[in-house]
Amino acid sequence: MALAAVINDGLLRRRHHNAHNTQCPLRHDSQALVDSILQDACAVATALRTRAELREDCIYTHYEGWLPAEEDQPTEQWRSSWCGSGLLRDSWPAATLRFAAPVTAAGVAPHPVYDAGSPAVLARVQARSRPPA
Repeated sequence: MALAAVINDGLLRRRHHNAHNTQCPLRHDSQALVDSILQDACAVATALRTRAELREDCIYTHYEGWLPAEEDQPTEQWRSSWCGSGLLRDSWPAATLRFAAPVTAAGVAPHPVYDAGSPAVLARVQARSRPPA
């Protein structure tokens, strides 16, 4: 669920940038977007691991001598959901990717190239920059 939220956030940030910042270059670099999403996923996973560790400490200190079964402990649940999928590695101090970030595969179309000085592009940018009538 958290991974889906991170992906959605990355896509929405790119969409809003392209829709509202007409004076800035378009963000269309898929690799940069994927890298940003994966970095955010690592940050979210690290924060959730910290929360699971705090919850486990709370259980240990408030219910002395009792902890849930090994597979029911909060950190173990975190590990099975984040590391069990093969996406992340439980490293310290922050969770990291288990694999290198994917790069553009052979045979995939290159990123679009456009001439920012082209009359058609300039007309479109000027039309989008005017407030609606």
